[in-house]
Amino acid sequence: MTLCILTSSYPRSPEDSINAGVFVRDFALAVHREGREVMIFTHRKRGGFESSEPFEVHHFDWAGDETSLTSIDLASPAGMRKTLSLIRRGTRDYLEVCRKRCVSRSLAMWAVPSGYFAMRAAARLGIPYSVWALGSDVWRYRRHRLGAPLLSRIFRGASSLFADGIELAESVRGISGRECSFLPSSRDLSCFSPRPLDLEPGRMHVLFVGRYESNKGPDVLVEAALRYLEQGGRARFHLHGQGGMESDLRQVVSRAGREDSIFIRGVLDPQGVVDAMSACDCLVVPSRVESIPVICSDAFQMRLPMIVTDVGDMGSIVRDAGVGTVVPPGDPEAMCRALQEMEGADRESMRQGMSDLSLRFRPEAAAREFLDKAFAGEVGNR
Repeated sequence: MTLCILTSSYPRSPEDSINAGVFVRDFALAVHREGREVMIFTHRKRGGFESSEPFEVHHFDWAGDETSLTSIDLASPAGMRKTLSLIRRGTRDYLEVCRKRCVSRSLAMWAVPSGYFAMRAAARLGIPYSVWALGSDVWRYRRHRLGAPLLSRIFRGASSLFADGIELAESVRGISGRECSFLPSSRDLSCFSPRPLDLEPGRMHVLFVGRYESNKGPDVLVEAALRYLEQGGRARFHLHGQGGMESDLRQVVSRAGREDSIFIRGVLDPQGVVDAMSACDCLVVPSRVESIPVICSDAFQMRLPMIVTDVGDMGSIVRDAGVGTVVPPGDPEAMCRALQEMEGADRESMRQGMSDLSLRFRPEAAAREFLDKAFAGEVGNR
């Protein structure tokens, strides 16, 4: 009997670090190692698929080829055509896959569109499904005229609900009227050995890894870094990502004449994240809106002190564990002060405080918790 994981975020290769796919593969592998027969159901993406998995990865064809479905413009005729194609082809193909592969249970990662496919299979074939919600599910659809009722139907029809944040789980409970468990998102970095980086000695090195988009706050970090440098700070700032703000960030740094101290670079693969976290002194997560991003669990594993904004669950987790500094979102001045304080902070003590977090935020822990709760009551549920 097969557990099918439906996701719009399965990576094109193990090195693919775009969007939530960075942890979906490691979670699926962890479930597989727990003895479950697993398969993946996902849409076909630009660039093809270059990986050898111990389970089947089924790609269904549709009218688009976008890696991230959030990049589709729903207001345009082309975007609407792609969306309708995705829904129709995904629903049809998933019902066919369920019949051929004797799928016994579904896990939708995430509520939309995967939860819709799973809900239809439950209605037509009686296959129970679970939903693992991301913040983007709830934030994007809960106030949408058509999306909110759909989100509620998907949640209410699920046999079990999970969310990748504590605060987000409360939101899902409010929408569904059902219990929702916190299930942390993470990936396994233990298989990568850090390679040395040629960073300027004698300085604090600050790391940002994320999308260059407003909700992730890279502009706040750049503004804070400029203030910090103007006040005599000597740290170096290493930003890695991609997104619509990249050009503007480069222009701000160039106009300030700080290309020697603030480096705007591209996306890091998992090996690159390990290298950078091993070489840098702290990670900054300056998000305006957030739950618990995967980069936080990376930092827990790598024992890297943090400066985070007080949004979602990041602030309470970092504050309670004593593993970094928490600042208000969208406040470059507060971020600047935190950078100054981090220079003289006891970073070794912060690293020691991450031991428990590093065990909690691992794919194996999430896989075991999912199996225990989703298959509760089954004999020999492993």
